[in-house]
Amino acid sequence: MQMAVARGARVIASSSEANHDYVREIGATTVPYGEGMADRVRAAAGWPVDAVLDIASKTSVEYLRRLVSRPSQVGCIANLPTAQPGARPTPWFGEVT
Repeated sequence: MQMAVARGARVIASSSEANHDYVREIGATTVPYGEGMADRVRAAAGWPVDAVLDIASKTSVEYLRRLVSRPSQVGCIANLPTAQPGARPTPWFGEVT
């Protein structure tokens, strides 16, 4: 998150309520986990989401995929089976346009 924020990205992160203060401290907007998370992310973004990076969750790629227009906009470094439906198992998006 910190690298994305440092590069000028607006970061919206899902986390437990216990971690919201920390996540905000490092520059991200927080939304709680759970049912309706995709809607909360979209509302916080206020415009189309450019990319999703899953770093630690067990959230299905089908759910994350609803946030973006192309499967290649979903990256994952922890939940590698998510690459099956078109998401990229990678820690790096490159340039997001």
